[in-house]
Amino acid sequence: MRFSLVLLSAALCAQSDRGNLTGTVSDAGAAAIPGAMIVATHNDSRTTFRQTSGERGDFHLPGLPVGAYKLTIEHAGFKSSVHNNVRVEAGASARIDARLEVGEVRQTIEVQESGAQLQIDNAKIQNTISDRMIEALPTVMADNMRSPFDLAAITAQVNGGDQDFRIGGGQEGAFGVQLDGASAGTNRAGSTLWAAVNAPSLDAITEFAVETNGFKAEFGRAGGGLVSFVSKSGGRKYHGTLFDFVRNNAFDARGFFNRTTPVYRQHDFGMTAGGPVQIPKLYKKNNKSFFFFSYEGFRNRVGGNTNVSALPPEEFFKGDFRNAVSRTRNADGSYIRYNIFDPLTTRFDETQRNYVRDPFPNNIVPQGRYDSIARKLTDLAAPQMKPNRTDVIPGTPEYWLENYWQSGTTVNPNDKWSVKFDHVLTDMHRLSAYIAYNERERTPGPSGPPGIPGIMNPFAWLSDTSPVYRGSWDWTISPRLHNRF
Repeated sequence: MRFSLVLLSAALCAQSDRGNLTGTVSDAGAAAIPGAMIVATHNDSRTTFRQTSGERGDFHLPGLPVGAYKLTIEHAGFKSSVHNNVRVEAGASARIDARLEVGEVRQTIEVQESGAQLQIDNAKIQNTISDRMIEALPTVMADNMRSPFDLAAITAQVNGGDQDFRIGGGQEGAFGVQLDGASAGTNRAGSTLWAAVNAPSLDAITEFAVETNGFKAEFGRAGGGLVSFVSKSGGRKYHGTLFDFVRNNAFDARGFFNRTTPVYRQHDFGMTAGGPVQIPKLYKKNNKSFFFFSYEGFRNRVGGNTNVSALPPEEFFKGDFRNAVSRTRNADGSYIRYNIFDPLTTRFDETQRNYVRDPFPNNIVPQGRYDSIARKLTDLAAPQMKPNRTDVIPGTPEYWLENYWQSGTTVNPNDKWSVKFDHVLTDMHRLSAYIAYNERERTPGPSGPPGIPGIMNPFAWLSDTSPVYRGSWDWTISPRLHNRF
């Protein structure tokens, strides 16, 4: 009894990375045909899934890897029925209701499946994006690696961006994320940028789906909707890709307020390779073991805008503020100076009915009035924070408000790789393993970070890593019971 309960609970676990193929087999008079042989063959890997129709002519092939299938239905005394390009999507059920004609088995009736099928087995709404759409649709690279959430944003009932991404009218950040049926969420709730860290490279995704309205209780941790990714598997033939998406400031305009064109150099590059696992003279079975490897690298060097900013002139660190003037002029044309008032002279003025202070003589703060800690900080910062403009004149606002041309760059290296292995033990037992690693950093460029120089620069270093490990064993026990471990 305990063993049965374990199987049943496993059968109810998330299968969002797999699909189902259901239907009925009947004759020309709509009478059910039991005992018909149902064979589904995956177009890429050529792996087969077999089942027989029940007493009412119905059949159910659970836990099928996503992709296109060739479905063959045979029964003695009837012509074979072949359905080509039957598409099985992640978390969905494809339905084929076949009517066999009287004849010999060697006679075949072929049907080319095309177009979307009406989902009648459940009430959920699902938008699926296949690998062809993933490859064809453009994605935005704005200081980050390509993200599958950019494609999810074009589907129905999806709104918002990184921090306010929401599905099906749900709350911001309440959506669920799954990779091959396992949770792929992060502790940074609601951020699609962080959730994309756990997702494979776009070129390693064979399909992803956005589910809303009526998804099963197994996804109870999601609010409004669920985004499911399915990693790509290898096929019977070796295949691979190479890519590099380039952006360079050599193609950009300078900008009206910039002295020079800001540095912006971006590369999103990588490769994929997949096929059967073969070891010369030791192992060669094109339809048993498969692998798929993916690598994507991102290099982004961004410089700050070459606008002017303000750094304290050298005399400011010594308490001399005679050149701290406003952009507003006096009646005689001179600039109004900002006076520095002595807090020790604070007193109440009966005439003005207010507290008043006296300015420091000549706008110079005596060195002895500096706090000891503040003095140490200024001594530490002063050698690095030096204005670099030589065309500004003391006594003008530009001398202390526009005396530094910003420089520096930010480097954003990001590396993501994954490898997937699939092995077919028998028609009823299949093994799969997925390993991935993602590392994302943000570091200063060779000339330092953008902005002001020295310790007062607010630049923050960033280093994130995300290892992902997943393994599964699928066991088709019966037409109605499928166990995944």
